[in-house]
Amino acid sequence: MVTLDVPDACTALPPPADCAFNGTGPNGINALGVVAGWSAGEDGVPHGFWRAANGSVNTFDAPGAVGGTFPVSINLWGQITGQAYDSSGVVHGFLLKP
Repeated sequence: MVTLDVPDACTALPPPADCAFNGTGPNGINALGVVAGWSAGEDGVPHGFWRAANGSVNTFDAPGAVGGTFPVSINLWGQITGQAYDSSGVVHGFLLKP
């Protein structure tokens, strides 16, 4: 078993008032062992991440996402799909091709 925690994710319990989300939420893994998901940033906003099989972690935000980036799935080629919230709270889909 491997524990997945994105460095610098908000993990305080209970979360501080400026941290609406807490922790790391993996949502998908591909056949190469790359994991995609979200983590609560120290800024209180969820950010997307992917973790390579070697353990390196990359974070990202979908364009225009100020209310959070939530990856949902990853395919064999590392393409990540998910949803992101804009400043009006409207949800938008995204496709990341790393």
